[in-house]
Amino acid sequence: MNAKIILNEGLKKFQRLQFELLGFTCPIFIRERTSFCLVGSSCLIKNLNRSYIVTATHVADAIQNKEYFILGKDNAPYKISFNFICAINKKDQYDTVDSCFAEISDNDSKILEQRWRFWDISNSADRVKISQDVAYSLIGYPASKNVFRSNINPIAYVLTKSKANLDIYKKYNYDPKYNIMIEFDPEDCVYLNDINDINIDQLVTFPKANGISGCPLWYTLDFQNVDSFVTKPILIGIIKEQTNDKKYLIAAKSEIACHGIRNMKL
Repeated sequence: MNAKIILNEGLKKFQRLQFELLGFTCPIFIRERTSFCLVGSSCLIKNLNRSYIVTATHVADAIQNKEYFILGKDNAPYKISFNFICAINKKDQYDTVDSCFAEISDNDSKILEQRWRFWDISNSADRVKISQDVAYSLIGYPASKNVFRSNINPIAYVLTKSKANLDIYKKYNYDPKYNIMIEFDPEDCVYLNDINDINIDQLVTFPKANGISGCPLWYTLDFQNVDSFVTKPILIGIIKEQTNDKKYLIAAKSEIACHGIRNMKL
C-alpha cells in the first residue's frame, strides 16, 4: 500500500499527524563559507528530566571538529556542541547499527524547546506492541533543498511506506534484529509545506536521499485497521542509509539508542 492510498483514508487526521512528526525531526547544519548546509537530521528525546539528541553515527562523525548548528526560535541558527556516544559499544556492531546519542545541557534544551518538540522515551517501540502489517513515515530534509545563506526555512518531504519483507533483508544482508527496511519510491511522497496545502493528487518527487540520515522513522498506521490512524505516533527507528540500488531505506531500530539512554547514570 502506498502513501496515496494511506492519505485517502482519513486525510485530515493524517495531515495533523505529519505536522506533529515535523516538530520532532530536527535538521543539523554546518557552515560552509557563506552558507548553512544541511548535513543530517536528528530526533530530540526526553528521559525523565534529561534531554538527548539521537542521530546516525556517520552524521555525528561528519560534524566532528566542525562548527555546527541546530535551529532555535524563529529558525535562528544556534551554535551547539555534543559529545556523542555510540549506541552499542561493541566494535563489531559499530558500522552495522550506525546509531548514537548525546545528552543536551539544560540551557541548550530550553533554547531548542522554543523551536522543537522532545519525544518522550516511554513511547518508544520497545515499550509497545506493534503489528507486523504496518506503515512507517518519515519527514526528510533533503540536503539538495536545504542550503541557505540567510533566512533558513527548512524544506521537508513526507514519505510513508510499508516495511520490507524478510526476503528483502536477506537479499541485502541486513539483520532485522537491529534494522528496519522500508520501500523507497521517490515518485510517491508529499511536499510538507502547510497543513492546509497537502494535496494527495499532486505527489512530488523526493530529491536524493542525501541529508535524511539521522531522521526518525515512525510507526503511523496499522493496515489491519486503516480506520484507526495512530493518533500518537511511535518512534521506531533512526534512518541511517539507502541500498545501493536506491530501492530501500534502512533505519537502525530506535530501541538500540533508547536502551543506551536509559542506561545513562543519573
